[in-house]
Amino acid sequence: MSSILFRQIRIIDPQSPFHEQEVDMWVKEGIVDQIAPSGTLEGKDGSQVIHVEGLHLSPGWIDTGVVLADPGLEYKESLESLAMAAASGGFTQVMCFPNTHPPLDNHQVIRGIQQRSANGAADLLFIGTITEGAAGKQLAEMYDMHRAGVVAYSDGPYAESLSTGLVIRALRYLQAFDGLLMLHPLDGQLGHSGLMNEGVQSTRLGLPGQPQAAETAIVARDVELLNYQQGRVLFHGLSTSRSLELLASLRETNDQVFTAVPGYLLCMNDSELESFDANFKLFPPLRQEETRLEMLEDLKEGKIDLLYSAHHAQSLEEKNLDFVTAEPGMIGLQTFFPMLYAHLVKQGVLSLTELIVRLSHVPRDIFRLPPVIIDQGQEAHFTLFEPDTSWTFNQKKLFSRASNSPFLGREFPAKVSGTLKNGLLMMQQD
Repeated sequence: MSSILFRQIRIIDPQSPFHEQEVDMWVKEGIVDQIAPSGTLEGKDGSQVIHVEGLHLSPGWIDTGVVLADPGLEYKESLESLAMAAASGGFTQVMCFPNTHPPLDNHQVIRGIQQRSANGAADLLFIGTITEGAAGKQLAEMYDMHRAGVVAYSDGPYAESLSTGLVIRALRYLQAFDGLLMLHPLDGQLGHSGLMNEGVQSTRLGLPGQPQAAETAIVARDVELLNYQQGRVLFHGLSTSRSLELLASLRETNDQVFTAVPGYLLCMNDSELESFDANFKLFPPLRQEETRLEMLEDLKEGKIDLLYSAHHAQSLEEKNLDFVTAEPGMIGLQTFFPMLYAHLVKQGVLSLTELIVRLSHVPRDIFRLPPVIIDQGQEAHFTLFEPDTSWTFNQKKLFSRASNSPFLGREFPAKVSGTLKNGLLMMQQD
């Protein structure tokens, strides 16, 4: 580990005594050794000095929803390329869904993938399945996976919602060790045949639509189940304001119910599909503009706890097809912060601090991970970014094995500069 001096860097961390201050900071052996007024610390022989105009530093960011391809589908994305894409996007930790081949449904598989991913550019944290093989029939050995270190339980973002009996059994099982259940509300009979949001746009384009009721019907059911059997639950992949409204009353009496929305839903609407670009074929699907605006209000009102990238690598063979047969999903780790900054911070929906809190402190609180606070004597687990420096995403800056992004060639008003984790500084090259 090396000694690093950050000069004239602005801290964004409301839990830090140095929040919104421009300071000099010494990091030695992975620990913040000294923080002093800007311009007062000098570099020493052998130390690395970082001095970039406009550079900001915050607690390391966490993405709570990444589709994992390795093991089984490494041609799409390897553990190494996923970690590199995450670090390039400013994430020091990402949470990976268990829908691999084989799925992450037992402690042996969990421990094996943990060993393979150790010491990566970003820490990969793993979500275990709720049911064996993520098949929705029998509960998996969740306690064994808890002992192996999984952070939560989910059958994945594409699985049909569990039966009422399985939801109740899972909630009761998880009470023994206070585990977190991730629910992805979807009525398969209503939702799986839809290729996009059901509405005026789907009618115009002649594509089968997914009604919002495919989500809200299951949310309404699960609200009743949680009134009957409490537990720690994260409703993940919500895409409608009605779902958030249904959960609002429950959340008034149960502070262990949380919500997560893919960031792209707050930045784009289903008009993007007029081009039939398969990179906009997403799950959950882009909704109409009215829904997007409603959800922006929900975000301001605190009804949305987490924003995540829904990063899902697909090969050219799976995406370079007509819209109907192409696989859903887009890579999103490297463009996540620039996209949210452009559409949320620049548009006055959230302040920069509010966005950073949702990327750092909120996921740590919900998943009960060790806190990260920028202060002297604390571990250096940070993200570096330049909120007022334009940046263009192109093939040369692509770290994922896949390229299924609608944003290649797009210029953004902000950029991620690097990460500092476990004493290792990774700065992006222009």
